[in-house]
Amino acid sequence: MRIFFATDIHGSDVCWKKFINAGEYYRADVLILGGDMTGKAVVPVVQETSGKWTARFLEQDFTFLSREEVMKFQTIVANRGYYAFIVDRAEYDDIVGSPEAKSLINAIYEEKVIERIRGWLEWATEKIQRRPIPVFCCPGNDDFFGIDEVIREYPVITHGEGQIVPLSEGYRLLSMGWTSPTPWNTFREASEEELGQKLETLAQVSGSMDHVICNIHCPPYGSSIDEAPELDENMRPKLAGNSLIPVGSKSVRVFLERYQPLVSLHGHIHEGRGFKRIGKRTMAFNPGSQYEQGVLLGALVDVGGPKGIRQYSLTQG
Repeated sequence: MRIFFATDIHGSDVCWKKFINAGEYYRADVLILGGDMTGKAVVPVVQETSGKWTARFLEQDFTFLSREEVMKFQTIVANRGYYAFIVDRAEYDDIVGSPEAKSLINAIYEEKVIERIRGWLEWATEKIQRRPIPVFCCPGNDDFFGIDEVIREYPVITHGEGQIVPLSEGYRLLSMGWTSPTPWNTFREASEEELGQKLETLAQVSGSMDHVICNIHCPPYGSSIDEAPELDENMRPKLAGNSLIPVGSKSVRVFLERYQPLVSLHGHIHEGRGFKRIGKRTMAFNPGSQYEQGVLLGALVDVGGPKGIRQYSLTQG
């Protein structure tokens, strides 16, 4: 069985399409998308009273003179994982000037996220119906809970969070999108103790871990695939991001060392691209993420036979 795994696409339209197309391209038997499907922010495109449109994106100011230019900009924003929305000047001023501005903007953000997720799943349904392949999606710590029910509405995609589901050839997929605490207080975070308990519960349901493929968003601590830039007191990278420290989960490490699943797939740490053996048996992978560049990083793993893992590689496309 050939597994293609990618993660942390953070709202990127082009990365989602590459992920779905990866099944045919790599001749994979199953596609697994790790956590953090959603993007980071909305980008207002303001229609001014003069008739032109203005926007600020990634610290750059833009002016557009036609709807065609606006549409091209929306595509650029979507491919980089953000959410453009059109608003006239009066409405924009009302939103940002409101005492409830934060909640209003958050409501717009959630609406745009749901809209894109739904569009992704409808597009994927058409593709998968033409070339059937099992696809599993598991939200991560950055994903608010409203997307879960949307994913479950589309039967061609299996929502894997917190479950053990069968694959082919007797293998099973165990998925956990929660992480240990982060500095950003995201949606699906738990203490190390709580995360360990969640994983332990799944292990007890699973029984034997001999043919289990783990999809655990948070990588194991001290595994080299969990290294991220060290932050200062202002939450900025030290030494221009060149000082790396392990930030993975100790409870995930304990879980993998104890139960020794065949394969463990991770994400969360975009800079942590690589693979590492944990204990005597488990091969852990983090393909990393370059979603803002429109690049889909992945891990291709062939399992089966007496050795369990036949071959593996990290991909980029």
